[in-house]
Amino acid sequence: MQRYTINEIRSELEQRRGEEFTDEEFKTLLAGFKDHAERRGTYTRQAINLAIRRGWMSSQMAHFFKSYATQ
Repeated sequence: MQRYTINEIRSELEQRRGEEFTDEEFKTLLAGFKDHAERRGTYTRQAINLAIRRGWMSSQMAHFFKSYATQ
């Protein structure tokens, strides 16, 4: 299974955005993603919290998060 670290994902999003996220902005983005994923029935909050604690997401979760973050 391919996986991406949270730091890799954050760096990629910052490059697309053209500026860095503050820690608070990134935490807010992750919190919104948890709500979004749960509403869509894609991932549970617990699964996303686990990914954050371990420091990486599966390629599928990372793709979904990046898609959410760039909308």
